[in-house]
Amino acid sequence: MSCALRGANPICRNKPGSDLASRISAHHCFDFRSCTGGAVSPKSPRLSTLGAGLDIACGLLPWLAFSDALSRGTNSLIEHSLYLRKLAIPEEVYIAKSVAASSIYFAILLCFLVILAACDGRSPGILLILLPVISALLLLVAFGVALTLAPLNVLMRDIGQTLPLLLQLGMWLSPILYPAELMPYGIGILQKFNPFSPFLAAFRSVVVDNQIPESGVWLAMVAWAIGTCAIGAVFIQRLRPEVRGLSLMVTPAIVARGLCKRFRIYDGSVERVRGALFRSKGFFEP
Repeated sequence: MSCALRGANPICRNKPGSDLASRISAHHCFDFRSCTGGAVSPKSPRLSTLGAGLDIACGLLPWLAFSDALSRGTNSLIEHSLYLRKLAIPEEVYIAKSVAASSIYFAILLCFLVILAACDGRSPGILLILLPVISALLLLVAFGVALTLAPLNVLMRDIGQTLPLLLQLGMWLSPILYPAELMPYGIGILQKFNPFSPFLAAFRSVVVDNQIPESGVWLAMVAWAIGTCAIGAVFIQRLRPEVRGLSLMVTPAIVARGLCKRFRIYDGSVERVRGALFRSKGFFEP
């Protein structure tokens, strides 16, 4: 192999160390092809112009939208703590509002995904109508998980700080940036308990394979959406008194800092705003 590479490459011919360089080149080429298998092979029927880029985009872009929706929903009760203590609006409304706000971001990512598919010469056609349905089910999963994490984030603020790290770990534990065949046996079994796995298969089936997802994939997506929402509803119902009780513990200093930040007051008026709020009758009454 080294002689063939040395003969095909005139740069390496008759130079000291060229035999070693050709061996290293052949070794890296063999390792790359053996690691990636058929996922990035030019002869793979799943890939064409963009190579593995479209296959990765089908997993990475929905994951970014899912992470954004989950992060917004988890922090929603803290962001709306002032409204929680003054308005008799259920906590689920604030969480749903925050998750729904990320749907615009999801729509932009879906448009970008369709453009990538068009540049790759793929035209799903009528199957494109399945993308909003799959996206809506994925947002329902994010809403259900946020129903569980949002009240916990009120009780333990470390959850909101740990969530980005857990989302990064979840991305690497999901076959998004690499083929599923490369996953170790133990982690591969855990994919059955990964809520993102059926959605990943559905997006790749529609965009890359130009096929309708299998019935098992649809059942898994619907089951994850219903299951997470049901568990989250029970969870937030149990923690509702604690969440409401903590939302009443809003001091004038916290409100003053929030108002000064909202209206960009940086001239040292925090103490004056705090004093005015403290003297205001009925502002801090339940």
